[in-house]
Amino acid sequence: MSEHDVSTSDEQALPRLNAGNQLFQDLDSNVSATEIESLCMQCHNNGMTKLLLTRIPHFKSIIIMSFECPHCGLKNSEVQSGEAVQEKGHRYELRCGSKADLNRQVVRNSTASVSFPDWEFSAPPTTTSKLTTVEGLISHFIDDLSMDQEQRKELVPEVYEQIEKLIAKLRTALELPELDGGQESDNAFTVIIDDPTGNSYVENLCAPNPDPRLSIQYYRRTREQMIQLGLLNPDAEDAQEAELAEQDQ
Repeated sequence: MSEHDVSTSDEQALPRLNAGNQLFQDLDSNVSATEIESLCMQCHNNGMTKLLLTRIPHFKSIIIMSFECPHCGLKNSEVQSGEAVQEKGHRYELRCGSKADLNRQVVRNSTASVSFPDWEFSAPPTTTSKLTTVEGLISHFIDDLSMDQEQRKELVPEVYEQIEKLIAKLRTALELPELDGGQESDNAFTVIIDDPTGNSYVENLCAPNPDPRLSIQYYRRTREQMIQLGLLNPDAEDAQEAELAEQDQ
């Protein structure tokens, strides 16, 4: 993980599963996490890392990791995909109109961007992946945007005002009605999660049937996306083109 190193001995290694057992268990099954003693990079004492290999129904396998240090109190958590990069990228578009939509499970892979077209707000890819809900995703953005607002108020008041308006809109989005009535709520909004690796996820409440509020588009990655994901080496490609050009001369 990003803030600590995991070290295991033979006795601490992940348990070997029998041939009949599944490596990844369903998210809602009663399966316990594997605990591994690991080094805390903040105080350099030993803390505890928990690993859970799990499968989200109607989606894919993921690895949930959490670390806690009893000495300095450091805590962090991270989610990693248990799958390879998919053949195509995908783009989830969800129209949220009720509390049920806010409670949908979301896997935001570190390579995914998130946007809210109703508010002209978008967030680029991050350094870590996250297992959360739509509500948790919005709350995270509220917390991030609220940081350093006091300093902005003093130094760049016009930026402070714009961010305050956006925070107010995000908070209003969390006030959706319990049930989706016949008429759409004034606070309804659209969220888009675009992941070129194809390893992000938004819960389908009607699975295995289509969800009228959720659409998924699959697309071929651009050359720039291939380079960003490390799937294409531009230097090697340029060298190959130069070699072919020399052969043609």
